[in-house]
Amino acid sequence: MIFFYLSKLLYFDLVVRGFLKIVVHFMPGSNARGMYNDSTIYIAAEKLLNEDTMLEVIGVLAHELCHYAMYLVYRNGKKPYAVNDKEAEKKFVEILNECELKKDSEDIIKRVLSYDTDKREFELIVRVPQMLVHYLYDTNKLKYLRITYASLFKYFEDDVLPHVRAAILVIEKITDDPKLIKW
Repeated sequence: MIFFYLSKLLYFDLVVRGFLKIVVHFMPGSNARGMYNDSTIYIAAEKLLNEDTMLEVIGVLAHELCHYAMYLVYRNGKKPYAVNDKEAEKKFVEILNECELKKDSEDIIKRVLSYDTDKREFELIVRVPQMLVHYLYDTNKLKYLRITYASLFKYFEDDVLPHVRAAILVIEKITDDPKLIKW
């Protein structure tokens, strides 16, 4: 289901395969912000359709979609590892600690530090796709980020993405075969 409502407020509502609802609002006076709650992603931005801020908004959407992926894949409070995987937990906590110590931290990463300690793990991992989109056309910045936060990018690419890809295959199989869906 997709529909648009245009006036002073842009309202975009998209339901993806019955699992996820995405709501985007054009809101004067707001920077691109997002929130994932249950099975709905909310995005708000003042200049949603402005060419200068489009990548910022799409980056926030990538960030929120990553929260949803972490929820689906790991079922661990959106953290980027399985509940009983102590080795992965230790590895990611070390990466978080390393990122917290960076003196010239990237703004998108800095925002993680504004969260309570118990939320920083699931807020840090979603910054990777957000930065990849946000700096899509700034190859120097992306190169700098990949070097400065090498362990974070490596964890995302080597530890998270393989699990996400495997989960996608399972979800596609379930949603393509009505006999496997139990309501």
